[in-house]
Amino acid sequence: MPRVSIDPQGLLVGGRRCWIVGAALEYSLLDPRLWSRSLSLLRQTGFNTVRTSVPWSLHERRRAKPDFEGSLDLRAFVELAIEQGLWVIVRLGPVVGGTFSGGGLPAWLSEIDGLRLREPQDEFLRLVSRWFDTVLSQLKGLA
Repeated sequence: MPRVSIDPQGLLVGGRRCWIVGAALEYSLLDPRLWSRSLSLLRQTGFNTVRTSVPWSLHERRRAKPDFEGSLDLRAFVELAIEQGLWVIVRLGPVVGGTFSGGGLPAWLSEIDGLRLREPQDEFLRLVSRWFDTVLSQLKGLA
């Protein structure tokens, strides 16, 4: 994997100046059969980067039961993007924005007694850390 750095003029990847020209594409909201065509259109239109969110609320509807199948197959989406020659920015969260109910936080979090969402509380941070580990395991080995 090339080294990524920043200087006063911008981004360097492998020592070469790079410009991110990106667009958002939410894999989890699309039929997987549309991913390849959608990514191809981004590339043909001149984009070099796709940004996508990983909504915890969709991937873990039930506590400790992560789902990365079908339209939630993050790894397959990222692999397709790489095959199309795109860089990928993964918006890991835990809050990923208004496109997703609760900003992408799973509803079961609100059922945990005493848990304060979006605060640096030990239990919340432990759950977020576990979520990050789960997502990163899906992306392991991708460049």
